[in-house]
Amino acid sequence: MFKASRTFSARPFSLKKSIVRTYATESPSNKISCGLVLVRIPQITRDPTPFEKKFWEYSAKKAEDASLPFATEIYFKKGSLNERKWNERQALLGGATPEEVSAEASEEVPNETTDEKDIFSSEYSANSRITEADLKKDYKSLERSLENHLYLIVKTKNPKGESVWEFPSGSLKEGENLYQSSRRELDERLGTNLDYWQVGISPIGHFVNQAKTVFFMKTILLGGQVEPASPEITDFAWLNLHELENYLTPEYYENAKEILSL
Repeated sequence: MFKASRTFSARPFSLKKSIVRTYATESPSNKISCGLVLVRIPQITRDPTPFEKKFWEYSAKKAEDASLPFATEIYFKKGSLNERKWNERQALLGGATPEEVSAEASEEVPNETTDEKDIFSSEYSANSRITEADLKKDYKSLERSLENHLYLIVKTKNPKGESVWEFPSGSLKEGENLYQSSRRELDERLGTNLDYWQVGISPIGHFVNQAKTVFFMKTILLGGQVEPASPEITDFAWLNLHELENYLTPEYYENAKEILSL
């Protein structure tokens, strides 16, 4: 049996104070729905700001000045290839030209063996922070905007028959609480090919309009991809906070900003 634990929300979804009812109760004019804030967390660290770059450069310089000299005699055999490579690199860092380094190295008596491993010969290159999905603007891909949070929104029809973008949501069934409803909605609307972690059993906020009141449950995506299983969902997209503004209605977006940092 699931053991309930009390969780608290730092900021409500709406500016109006309200009491969250655990179980579904509907009135003729306003229905209670459970919404899902499904989040893909950042996959890489964000780019540092110019100030942060200068700070880390300064910190590295201070640490280098305070450190003891590197004991090459401990790590490199005298006259070995690796010692020569190290001296060449240090000379280049000190301002020497490649020609001066080559001339100095030729005067040294090599004492190397053919099977000695050159630890400096392994070259590597960092992967680009811009992925193929970024270039193609594939908003259904999770392999984009790697340094940002991505939020799932779906395209559905509102009561007027108009297509709108919003967070996935669905009505509570009788006797069902928000936690149970959110797990059911994940499977019924977004497919079973998802591995996720639900953050607490209480909503992180709510949104109210004339048709319904939607309480939002936060869920972290751990793996998998959305496979819409409901005919009500005609499209979906994974968007960061700035991109959401271009898809959501102004009223919906202004309220959504209040909870997306929780």
